[in-house]
Amino acid sequence: MRILLSLRTILFGIALTGCIQSHELWATEILDTLDLDVTFIGDREVLLQDAHKQLHWPEASSLQKAKPTFSYSMLPKRLNVQPEWKRNGPVRLRVDQPLPRLYQGFVQAGLGNFISPSLDFSYTDLRSRQGTWGIRGTHHSSQGGYADIDSIDDRFSSNSAEIWAKRFYGKEAVELSTHFKRERNSYFGGDTAFSVSSFPAFMRYNVAGLRLAVQNFNADSTDIRHNATLSYDYLWNGDTLREHNFDMGLKLNSFVEDVPVSLYLHANIDQFNITPGEGNPTNAKQAVIDLHPSIQHKAGKISTRLGLGLWVDAQGNTPFLIVPEAEASISLLRDLFIPYVLIEGGVRQNRYQTVLGDNPFISSLIEDTLRNTYEKIHLQAGLRGSITKAFVFHLSASHERFDQFLLWSSNLESHGKTIAPLFRDMNRSSIQADATWQLDEQFTLIGSIQKSVYNFRDDSLSSAWNLPTFQTEIGAVYTWKEKVRFSSQLAVQTGRLTLQSWGDADSESIYSTSDDFLGFQSELGAYAQWNAQVEYLYNGRLSGWVHFDNLLNRPNRFLPGYNSQKFRFQMGVSYAF
Repeated sequence: MRILLSLRTILFGIALTGCIQSHELWATEILDTLDLDVTFIGDREVLLQDAHKQLHWPEASSLQKAKPTFSYSMLPKRLNVQPEWKRNGPVRLRVDQPLPRLYQGFVQAGLGNFISPSLDFSYTDLRSRQGTWGIRGTHHSSQGGYADIDSIDDRFSSNSAEIWAKRFYGKEAVELSTHFKRERNSYFGGDTAFSVSSFPAFMRYNVAGLRLAVQNFNADSTDIRHNATLSYDYLWNGDTLREHNFDMGLKLNSFVEDVPVSLYLHANIDQFNITPGEGNPTNAKQAVIDLHPSIQHKAGKISTRLGLGLWVDAQGNTPFLIVPEAEASISLLRDLFIPYVLIEGGVRQNRYQTVLGDNPFISSLIEDTLRNTYEKIHLQAGLRGSITKAFVFHLSASHERFDQFLLWSSNLESHGKTIAPLFRDMNRSSIQADATWQLDEQFTLIGSIQKSVYNFRDDSLSSAWNLPTFQTEIGAVYTWKEKVRFSSQLAVQTGRLTLQSWGDADSESIYSTSDDFLGFQSELGAYAQWNAQVEYLYNGRLSGWVHFDNLLNRPNRFLPGYNSQKFRFQMGVSYAF
């Protein structure tokens, strides 16, 4: 055993020596072999062969180290810790915009030349989850300034009042209101060469009514949303005129497989009675019922609405009228440009209360029964959009076909003091452009321009009396330092013809198809009205204002024989409380 250990030791020394010498021989380029004579003592002979060194470059060991994995074993232990509660302040302020402050009362009063007082007031309760109520009223009057002759009574006055209340019952909202209106208009126009004693100098009428509305607010879009209205209006003028009107409407909205659908049902019943001092009374009745189902769809950038209008006029010349009601639009360049097409139509009710808004000089002794206007078709194509957020525009072209379109002409029997209705079948084609440009937060410009062409189908000699062929409106609003607000409007109308009971050198006699004399056709003249307003905001409650009407001081004719007031000045204050 000792011999083996010695042999291992000798071999290890030989190998170590060989390595050292091999390194030196490599550096000095000597032979790479080594011869040794070894003598062993013992009974065993050991033979060693020549060693040959393997030459190679040293290699660096890897520097990567294995990440040790540790495993901990912990015994669960319950800690009895008593929590301590501490009240902290708000971590973050509310970012919602606060609701604007509401005032329960508002009053505005003014006075101007021609002894023209005005008063507007309202009083309501503040915001509530249970309901709300309010009252409002107006008064506007003038003691003259219309007629060219001082002896003619040209006064007018308008008064109105309304009381309303709204209550919430869960998802239902019920609103009930009552209103009253009293109007007085003088017959100051017409042919001043004649004095017609059989016609009154003015006309006064009153309107009282009630309205009930029920509407629900469902958060679930799958539920049916409804909006129902019921109203009654009573118009009277002393013992001469009576009009009862009932109006009912029901609108339903819902979704059918994520597609919005709607249904609108409307009915209007009107009874009109005239009892003149002499002659037979005149009774007229109207009953119009219309139904409008529609469906909406949106696929990508294309939006469509398809519907149908079904009209029933029980006492009209056209008992049934069916017109399509459809609209299609496409959004281009992220709503910068939206071209669209539209088709619709329907029945326009011409009852006494509604026509008074267009013509307050219609006679209360009218014997001609008012007839409804039928819009057989209304086609419109246009382009709306916004080049920037500050510039919004709308371009459109339309064509309409009417039966029994309502026009106005001076009454021959009253020598033009009253304006009588005249019905004609006509077509109207128009192009229109509207734009709003907000230059900055203080300055805004608005504008509109329209060109119309009229074509009559029943009478080649007829014209669109009192209607303009060209009209434009321009307006501007400027606020200076949030204290002073300036606003101005300019309206111009041209191309108007009128039919009046008296003639002049340039007038033309007009006859109907049955050779009945209708009147004299003449130029109504251009209409140009320039108004301006200045308002000083003292604070959130109090402000003072000045209005300038008809700065051009023109006697604009708006109906045959009837002119507007010339320059009118009015100033007043507004106060919220």
